[in-house]
Amino acid sequence: MALGLSPRHLQIVRCIFDGLDEAAIGRELDISCCTVHAYMDRLHKKLRVHSRCDLIVRVFLAYLSVQAEEGAASPGVAEETSLIHAPIPA
Repeated sequence: MALGLSPRHLQIVRCIFDGLDEAAIGRELDISCCTVHAYMDRLHKKLRVHSRCDLIVRVFLAYLSVQAEEGAASPGVAEETSLIHAPIPA
């Protein structure tokens, strides 16, 4: 992925996409809540986001971008991605 995330960060991101909270992520990955919180802080800083929602959007847009560049995206994804970045009409 273009974001340069470590394998552990990707595990955390997958858990976030699954809707798990920090305690559930800790149980899923067999790590403490404090460790999960530290990973979350590093993810927020690395991706320059301020919330879980921002993180999900950032990762998903990066995924779409990579898929479009590799030509593996389904028809219409490139157009949808450009629409996401288009300014909202006033």
